[in-house]
Amino acid sequence: MNEIYSFHKELNIKKIIFVIVLALCIIIISSIIIIKILFAKPEEKIPDSYNTFTDKNNSIILTLPEKYGLYQVTPENNRSLQLKSNKNLGIFVSCENLLSNRKLFDIVSADIDTYTKEFNDVSNISDLGQFTINDSLGYTYSFNYLDSQTNVTYYLQVIWIEINDRYYIIDFEFPSEDLNDYTDIINETLDNLKINIDN
Repeated sequence: MNEIYSFHKELNIKKIIFVIVLALCIIIISSIIIIKILFAKPEEKIPDSYNTFTDKNNSIILTLPEKYGLYQVTPENNRSLQLKSNKNLGIFVSCENLLSNRKLFDIVSADIDTYTKEFNDVSNISDLGQFTINDSLGYTYSFNYLDSQTNVTYYLQVIWIEINDRYYIIDFEFPSEDLNDYTDIINETLDNLKINIDN
C-alpha cells in the first residue's frame, strides 16, 4: 500500500512541477509579447518618390508619384502638357483664354455635348460637378467610351478650372477596368498642380 501511495505522491509532484513550469512559460512568453507590443517602434512609412513635369513655358507644373509610371511626351492637339504611362494612363493639360461674356458652367456644359461626340460608343456620361480649388472655380464630368481599334472601354474624366484670365482643362484617360487603381490620381493631380500666372 505504501508503494501505491508513494507512486501517487511522485505522480502528483510531477504534475505540480509540470503545471508550474507550464505556467511560468506562459507568463514569460506573455510578458515578452506585451513588452514588444508596448515598446515597438511604429513602422516608418517610406515616402513616395515624385516626378515633376512642366510645360515648355514652365507655367504649368505638375508633381505626381512615380508609382504611376508616367512620362512626358510631346503635346498634341494644342495641349500644353501631355503625360502617358505604359499602362494606358494618360493625363492631358490644356489652356485656353477666358471668355469674358460667358460663365464657366455654360462653357463646360457645351463641352460635354461637343467632346463626347468625338468618341464612339459613349456611355455613363456623368452630371456636371462643381468644386473649388485654391479659391478657383472648377467643373468636372466623366464618361466611358469604346476604343474601336483595341476594343477596350476607357474612362475619361475632364476637369475645367478657371484661374485669373485662363481656363485650364485636365483630361484623365485610362481603361475603365483600372478605375480602382487610379482613383487617387485625380485628387493627387489637383493637389500638386501649380500654375505660374506670371509666365
